[in-house]
Amino acid sequence: MGKTVRQIFLCNRNRTFFDRYSLLVLMAFAFLLPSVMLLAGTAVKSHSNKIKDWLPKDYAETRDLVEFRKHFAADQFVVVSWPGCKVGGDRYELNSEPDDPRIEILAQLLTDGVLPEPVVTDNAAVKTDVDADLHRRELQSNLPDFISSVRTARRTLDQMTSGAHGLPYKIAAKRLRGSLIGPDGSTSCIVIQLSDAALGKFREIIGRPASGWLRVFQEEGLLFQAMRECGIEPETALIGGPPVDNISIDEEGQRTLLRLAGLAGLLGLGLAWFSLRSVVLTAMVFACGIISAAGSLALVALMGDHTDAIMFSMPPLVYVLAISGAVHLINYYRQSVLDDGIDLAPEQSLKRGWKPALLCSITTALGLLSLCTSDLVPIRKFGLYAAAGVLMMLVTLFLLLPAMLKLWPIRSFVVNQAESIKNGFTSAVEHFWDRVGRFIIRRYVWVGLVCLLFIGWASWGLTYVKSSVDLMKLFGPEARILHDYHWMEENLGRLVPMEIVLRFDNRCIAQPEGNTEEKTPVGLPQVELATMDRMALV
Repeated sequence: MGKTVRQIFLCNRNRTFFDRYSLLVLMAFAFLLPSVMLLAGTAVKSHSNKIKDWLPKDYAETRDLVEFRKHFAADQFVVVSWPGCKVGGDRYELNSEPDDPRIEILAQLLTDGVLPEPVVTDNAAVKTDVDADLHRRELQSNLPDFISSVRTARRTLDQMTSGAHGLPYKIAAKRLRGSLIGPDGSTSCIVIQLSDAALGKFREIIGRPASGWLRVFQEEGLLFQAMRECGIEPETALIGGPPVDNISIDEEGQRTLLRLAGLAGLLGLGLAWFSLRSVVLTAMVFACGIISAAGSLALVALMGDHTDAIMFSMPPLVYVLAISGAVHLINYYRQSVLDDGIDLAPEQSLKRGWKPALLCSITTALGLLSLCTSDLVPIRKFGLYAAAGVLMMLVTLFLLLPAMLKLWPIRSFVVNQAESIKNGFTSAVEHFWDRVGRFIIRRYVWVGLVCLLFIGWASWGLTYVKSSVDLMKLFGPEARILHDYHWMEENLGRLVPMEIVLRFDNRCIAQPEGNTEEKTPVGLPQVELATMDRMALV
């Protein structure tokens, strides 16, 4: 016979939250997951590593930089060289060494979109097929849009030595040493000033060709394509400059994300399998970790912010913490199966584990939020979003994991579970930590003193920590940009840009006769400089 209304009511009243809503919780996560993954992908693609973004907006230096950029062009120059990029001697002298012809060929292609037909060198084969010709025409039409100016040693020497007041060649060449000409007097380079149209498109212009599964950018930039057309092998080319710094940080940041994601994924799966010895449970724990990490990235995109090289270490952090929290809750679930039965185990495990999981997440979030006291913007962003990701992780642990355990209960825990957990390696581990715990309880005073001494010793070691803002120290020793910069600094000169603004106070500017608007205050010497005087000072 069917159940009475009272029996149905009592049955429904005794049903727990996850008895009623487990399927609904799972459907809600499945519905939101595509949007979360899309936002996470948007956050990864929005990565940007501009040096000015490291400076807080309330710094006087930041305000000075913004004011400077209103009146003067940004550091959008790229220095290009390669083995064999050499400038010859005075062309008016007999037996003078000629320039590398590829220098002028590349300069013409960059400025005018003109490439001689065809370029034949020992380093590149001639392209004669239709596709190659089409590619060359497309390259010649697009590349000059991103180029503001191109400087070569030969063009600059011609300007300095020409005219009635031109310098002697040797003096002009000596002045260019350390910039367009190396210390040996022959090694040279091309300095490319990018236009405003190149902003936001550095990757498409100067992205280095890459290969391998850890390489994110596979296509070579337009600059490297132009080099190939001029007979220069992109693999041997050396480039530097602020845009190259930004692109290199972007590329290394994404490679770091892939490496960290791979290591964190293997660590999490290994930890889950070692602790749980179940394919189903390992899959549940892995799902909690992936969703939590993606949620932390999605929050960045949702707030309209962008990621950077430091932010890329946040998803692996949240992933590992989610894996750890899920394993702890499943261990509570294992014990709840023995004590309360498999039907009530998800709810009881949450009752037992929610407080330590919450306290652990809150303390971790507070530690991460302490990074917000830093003056460096990327550090503050990492602390803020990592703390938010750790707290958002609790939604996955407290809702998704119990719902999955309710829909797919682990019945193997029921069969001889009381005996199996006391056998083998598990029993040895429990016995070891039981002895450690008893030792600490019996000698808590001495243990506390040792811990305080260790904290003091570690704190004293902080005095030896030295901070640095050297951008090159962000790269590993195998990074290509370090190789290029070392070569250029040894064979050309320093690449650190320095811009100096020389401003003359109005009181120092010679006024026309009869103009008495600007007067020198009492007590200050009268110094008036005409235009030619100011030019001489500059």
